[in-house]
Amino acid sequence: MLAYSQQDGVPHDPQTCSGVHWGATSHAALVRAGMLKTMHEAGCSQLLYGLETFSPRVLRNVGKGATREANPRAVQLTMDAEIRPIPNQMIGFPDEFFDSILDCLDAWEEMGIMCKPFFATPYPGSEWFNKYRAEIIAQYAGSLEDFLLDIGDATRITGNICQSFDAVELYGLRELMVNRDVRRIEDYAKVWRRRHGEYQEPDVRWSGAARRNVPSRTKR
Repeated sequence: MLAYSQQDGVPHDPQTCSGVHWGATSHAALVRAGMLKTMHEAGCSQLLYGLETFSPRVLRNVGKGATREANPRAVQLTMDAEIRPIPNQMIGFPDEFFDSILDCLDAWEEMGIMCKPFFATPYPGSEWFNKYRAEIIAQYAGSLEDFLLDIGDATRITGNICQSFDAVELYGLRELMVNRDVRRIEDYAKVWRRRHGEYQEPDVRWSGAARRNVPSRTKR
């Protein structure tokens, strides 16, 4: 990848360049081509995007202000500016279901993304923690302290808040996602429905939060 030093117009050469190179985090709905060009010229070499998911339903319920359309647009604009985009993804949202997992795989295939998703984690003080506190603590035999001591960097499950999948299912589904194994995901969707019946979208609202209902693609 071509990156630039702070010396205007001088291509980056690791043998001779003395300029500062840096990375940052960004929001998919806020990036603009002109801004990215300026950042690149100032030495920006990578941007991390909390894309979270490519499911329209989950994105709206999370309430970050990003859309299914904004996420790939931001990635493409960043590559066009010769900055490396790093897409962060998560699974295990309260309303995660097979449709949202398959939405992500569709987008990965479309955009050529390779990643291993993090797990949605209810950090203390977050809306997720406040809403699902009783469920979370119950997973730790009633000990809030044990939960707090177990919280990590979201690479493993600490306090499962998903209303459809348990921890074992989420670990398995993530592995199938990483391997692009759509067939086994769809096969397990049939098994899940035989065991649980048709999917009923959970109420993932928290007190005072605005939420727009969107159609669920649960029949896939």
